[in-house]
Amino acid sequence: MPETMTYTKLETQPILVPYGQLKPFEVPTEASSITEWSGISQNVSHIEQTSSNTDTLVYYKNYAAQDFTISPSDSQARVITTLAWYGRKVGSPPGALIVELRETSYKLERSVKIDVTTGAQENRKFYGSCQYFTRDESAGSSGWNLGYVMLRMRKVGTPPSTKMRVELWSQDRTTKLAESELISTNVLTDQFQDIYFNFPTKPSLSANTSYRFKIVYENCPAGGDEGNCVEVLIVRYGSGDARRAYYTNDCGTSWSELRGSNNDPATLYLKAGENADVYVPTSKVLASVSWSASEIGTTDAWYQKSLSNPVIVTSEKHYALVFKQDVYLGDGSNYYVVRKQSGNPYAGGFQMKSSDAGNTWSVEGLASGISSTYDLAFKILGDLATKIYENTVNLAEVGSKTPATGRLNITVRARAATGTIKLFGVAGSAQGAATTTSTSLIEIVVLAKETDIPEQTNNLTWQVWANGSGLADKYVVQRYSYFSKKDITPKDFGAAELFLAGYRLPPNSAFMINDDAGNVYSNDGTSEVTQRIGDAFNVSVRKISIINGTPTIELLKVV
Repeated sequence: MPETMTYTKLETQPILVPYGQLKPFEVPTEASSITEWSGISQNVSHIEQTSSNTDTLVYYKNYAAQDFTISPSDSQARVITTLAWYGRKVGSPPGALIVELRETSYKLERSVKIDVTTGAQENRKFYGSCQYFTRDESAGSSGWNLGYVMLRMRKVGTPPSTKMRVELWSQDRTTKLAESELISTNVLTDQFQDIYFNFPTKPSLSANTSYRFKIVYENCPAGGDEGNCVEVLIVRYGSGDARRAYYTNDCGTSWSELRGSNNDPATLYLKAGENADVYVPTSKVLASVSWSASEIGTTDAWYQKSLSNPVIVTSEKHYALVFKQDVYLGDGSNYYVVRKQSGNPYAGGFQMKSSDAGNTWSVEGLASGISSTYDLAFKILGDLATKIYENTVNLAEVGSKTPATGRLNITVRARAATGTIKLFGVAGSAQGAATTTSTSLIEIVVLAKETDIPEQTNNLTWQVWANGSGLADKYVVQRYSYFSKKDITPKDFGAAELFLAGYRLPPNSAFMINDDAGNVYSNDGTSEVTQRIGDAFNVSVRKISIINGTPTIELLKVV
C-alpha cells in the first residue's frame, strides 16, 4: 500500500469557499467628480409605430417580435417604464398574452435580387496579370440597394494576391460606382464555397438599367498560374440569354467573351441582392408585462401597462418586444392579434415571427424583398436619462483563480435639486435603479452586489445615468466574488492538490467529498455548526459537491 503524503500548513495556501455567498474581492474604489444635470424629462413617448392594417396571430408556439433601437446619434438613454401595443383577441384564448422586453443578437438577413446558379457548371481559373471577369446585369423592373454579391469559389495553391473584392461598374465600363469590402483569399479552401462580398455603402441601382460586376485582385498583381490561383464557378447558358460575362488578362485593356468548354456562352455563378441588419430576440428577458384574456376586447384598441421595474436602453444596443401566449396555449380559433403595417414604416427595426416558441426567428416580408418588411404597432414610454459616470472594470479577474463569478456594487452620493431624481446603474446587461427626493447629499446604491452580471469579460464597462434635476459628487465601486459552482475541483484553483481544513455549516446545509456518500458533512439542526481539522491532514480532496444550503468550506491548496 503506498505511503500517504502528509503536509503541514507552511507548505500550503489557505482558501475560503463561501458557497452561495458574496465576498468582497477588494477594498472599494472611490472617485470624486462634481456632475450637475437638469431638466431631464420624465414620462415621455420614446418610440411609436401606430399605423396598422394587417393581423399577426399569437398562439401556441407562434410568437411575434419587434426589433427596436435608440438612434446612435442620441446622447441620452431611454428608461422604459411602459409598453403598449395595438390589437385584439379572437375567440377565447385560454392563456394570458405576455409581452417581454428582451435582449437581441445580430443576424444578417439577405434578399436575393439576382440569381444565376442554374445550368451546366464549370470551373474557371482566375490568375495572371489581374485577370478580371465582368458581366452585364439589369436592375430589373424596380430599383434596389446592392448589399452583396455572392460567388462560388475555391483556392488552388497560392493565389497571386491575398485579397480580392467585387466592383460595381457602369454598363460601358467607364465609371466605377462602388466596391465591396476586401476578403482574404486565406478564407478559401480547396473546396468550392459561397463567398459573400459585402458592399458597405449599399449603392442604389436604378430600374431597367444594366451594370457590370468585376472580380478584382487587390493592386492588380503579376504572377499566378494554373496551380496558383482562385477558381470561380461559371454557368453555361443558351445563346438567347443576355447575361454575358467577359474576362481580361491585361487589367482591362482588352476583353474577351467568357465561354464554356464546349464554346457555349457562359456567365458567373452568382447571386446578388440587398442586406438587412436584423437583431433577433435572445432568451435574456429584461422585463415583462401580461394581459389576461378578460382584459382584452374583440375590437382593435391600444393596450398599455407599466413595468414593475424600469429598464434602461442605450444607443449601443438593439432590443426586442416578444409577444406570446402563456404556456403554449391557444389555437387557430382562440388567439391574440397584434396589428402590423407593411412597407417598413419603423426604420429602427423589423417585425419577426417564430413558429417554434422563439427557438428560431424569421423576418416578416424579407422573402419579397428588404423594402417590403412589416412593423408591429407598438409604443414605448418612460423617461429620458443623461450619463453622469462611466468607467471600466475587469470583472473576469474576480473568478480567474477561484470557482466564482464577479459582481459589482456601485454607490453614488447625490442630491435632488428639486422634486425627484432617478439614478440607473448599468454593467453589461445588469441593471439597477434608485430614487431620491432628498436635497441633501446622500449615498444611494444604483447597482447592488446581488445583481447578476453574466458577462465575465475583461474591461466590462459600467455606467450611471440620471433623470430629473440634481447633482452628484462621488461614486464608489466595489467588486465581489460570488461562489455559485456546485462541483469544485483542484483545477478550479490552479492547484495540484486540495485538503479539507475546516467548514462552517448553517442549518440545512451539506456538502460531499470525492463523490463518497459516506463522506458527507451536513447540518440538520437549527444552529450553525463549525468544525476545524487539526494541523495534520492527509485526505486529498479531488472534488467537493454542494448538496444544499450555503456552507463555507476551508481548504488548503498545494501548488
